[in-house]
Amino acid sequence: MAMFMFPILVLDSSSDWDIISAVLLFRSLNVEVKPHIASLKFEKRVKILKEIINFIESGGGYAICLYANLRQLVKFYKKKHSKQKAWSIAMREQLSRIKLHLDSKGFSYNSIYADTEFSFFENDLKTVFKTRKIYFGKTKYIIYADAIAYLNYKFPKLMRGKKNIKEF
Repeated sequence: MAMFMFPILVLDSSSDWDIISAVLLFRSLNVEVKPHIASLKFEKRVKILKEIINFIESGGGYAICLYANLRQLVKFYKKKHSKQKAWSIAMREQLSRIKLHLDSKGFSYNSIYADTEFSFFENDLKTVFKTRKIYFGKTKYIIYADAIAYLNYKFPKLMRGKKNIKEF
């Protein structure tokens, strides 16, 4: 198990931007899955999901699952802004919710690892989280946020009642 000098923030989305998951990692497991957890065979998927939930619950991380409904927000903002600007405004609004929650808990981080779909929002990530250390792609850390987004999309009841996993 690797410890980080500073926690890292990992971001992923699910269900066409309906859900954004953010996982603050204090350390990491030796789990690596590419490209997505949903692509695994059922038995392996369940094993990894349980491992990640247990890891987060044991203090290895802190997870947030945000019901973003980004496409709905974009439709609303497109009435007054261009499509690109509407996406940016909607994303900044949702990222700010994540940041405010992490700040209220006293968490800090010095870098962000985000799945590739977030690369379009690089400037928004830099603005909201006030860091230049942002990495995109299927890194070994994305599996944590991917698992949380997947669980919340497919099996939301499994997430309820967990002390280190918050939904809003």
